[in-house]
Amino acid sequence: MRTPSDAPRERQELAPVPDTSAGWFVAPPQAEGVPRYLELLRARLWLIGVITAACIVGAVLGLSFTEKVYEAHTDLLVAPIPRENETLVGLGLPRETSDPTRDVETVSRLIETASVARRVQSRLNLKQSASQLLDDIEVVPVAQSNIVTITAKANDPLAAARLADAFAEAAIADRTQKMHDQLATIIPPLRSQINQIPRSERLGVETLVNRLRDLEALRAMDDPTLRLEARAEPPTDPVSPRPVLSLAAAILGGLILGAGTALGSQLLDSRLRREEQLRRYRLPILARIPSDRKSVRRERVPLTPDEMSVATHDAYRLLAGALVAEGREENDSRSVVVTGPTPGDGKSTTSINLAAALGAMNKRVILVDGDTRRPTIATALDLDSRHGLTSVIAGRVPLKDALVPVDRIGSKFEALLQHEGESAILGFTSPVLADRLVSQAERLADWLVFDAPALSHVPDALPFVTRADHVVLVVRLGHTRLRELEEIGELLSQRGVTPDGFVVVGGKEKSGYYYRQEDSRS
Repeated sequence: MRTPSDAPRERQELAPVPDTSAGWFVAPPQAEGVPRYLELLRARLWLIGVITAACIVGAVLGLSFTEKVYEAHTDLLVAPIPRENETLVGLGLPRETSDPTRDVETVSRLIETASVARRVQSRLNLKQSASQLLDDIEVVPVAQSNIVTITAKANDPLAAARLADAFAEAAIADRTQKMHDQLATIIPPLRSQINQIPRSERLGVETLVNRLRDLEALRAMDDPTLRLEARAEPPTDPVSPRPVLSLAAAILGGLILGAGTALGSQLLDSRLRREEQLRRYRLPILARIPSDRKSVRRERVPLTPDEMSVATHDAYRLLAGALVAEGREENDSRSVVVTGPTPGDGKSTTSINLAAALGAMNKRVILVDGDTRRPTIATALDLDSRHGLTSVIAGRVPLKDALVPVDRIGSKFEALLQHEGESAILGFTSPVLADRLVSQAERLADWLVFDAPALSHVPDALPFVTRADHVVLVVRLGHTRLRELEEIGELLSQRGVTPDGFVVVGGKEKSGYYYRQEDSRS
């Protein structure tokens, strides 16, 4: 267990120890603002890239299956009847008002009617219904003018132009038909009225005769208030889909969606994802254990050195070397407790391989399986024992009689296991008993490696933690729960225990000159 006061003078001169007088466990940093969000986005760049790529692929597929849409425009000139013209009163023709814009809007509404659409349907012999045709057109007054623009959409440029012109012509025809129907109801009574006036009153008849003449002239004319001003030209380019705009929107949408997903996943993520998240604890990283692709994966069973690649084996050797280098006399016996915040982080694998690495350095090593709830070392090393840790702790069996030799993985050491026939003593260890076991181990070996359970879950091994010379915390990227890491930090800090550092499991395996050849152990 490293503290500033324990470090030897020689080591302090070579590599100054960080000041831990304020405690190694501190409150999590509260990064705010843009830097915080940039850090979160950087950690999920791959997710943003995947979502953006998916949006682009979706846009490309959509473009490939979407029919092209063309728009054509026809202009109608609106000429409302002057307010002083009394001849055409009663014909349903639009008259001038004080607001010219309102006059044009009124005519626009009269064009988008079912009767006009039915005329278009009959004129072009279309299978579409009147409501479907109305969905394909848009009638919009041109600002500050007497022009109404009819915009028609179709999958063919010629069809779009024909539809726009057909609506303009049908609108004029429909309005003309309604005007003629009104003339048919007005002219006969007006003619009868004129004939009934005596000849002596011909002066009063002249006004009526002039109106009759004007109305009869309208019978041969179209609606005088509407005129086809400009026919539609077949468009050359479609208005939809627009590949450049669609792809730009897909990229922008993908980036926004990806960033939102990344921020949400990071803010809600409860697991350790990056080494940077360990910086707040003011502890060094003693070793980085890569994800070993060559190892034989076995559920809930630790991995031994003969199942690992050269890179992974070297990482555990580096851990052993770091602990041995902690300045003590060569012949002093030392103890190390290996634990972690979350079950399954790899502490038992670390304990086995640390013991093997120390044994390969000609150290006498005792490996203790201190996980009373889920002992796994015996299964991993294929060992059996007559007596276990419980018997030794209870004083029924001396430590030396319970040890099992291990000599099959390129290293020699001894193991104290959990015996199946013995019931685990929950919370069995007191500081006195822990000190007695460690003292016995120090007389028999150079190193005691104690595989402890996750302390925030099972506190059985806490007396060994406070008694041990070194404490190593094993964390696994993508697995360790941050909340449980804080809990074990609080637990150790309350007892004045400063761990030596972290063993980070789950990084990338090393490659290059020293790792080109196949590992002979795999």
